Amino acid sequence: MPTQADRIRAHARDRYVLPARRRGEEAVVIAARDVLRDMALLNRTPAICSALATRKFREENDLELVRRDGPTA
Repeated sequence: MPTQADRIRAHARDRYVLPARRRGEEAVVIAARDVLRDMALLNRTPAICSALATRKFREENDLELVRRDGPTA
């Protein structure tokens, strides 16, 4: 059974990373507030930020974290 972090990473991949790749974009910006809204994860911003900042997410999607903004950056 996938964890909440797994579900967050899968959602970010499907909703943001893959569409950006199909459009030929070199950069992907994922705002935690958008994932929070998309997934209806009330008060789970820290979990979203943690899931998206993991090496696992970057390696699975061949991404490089260039910048992280926000109060927990």
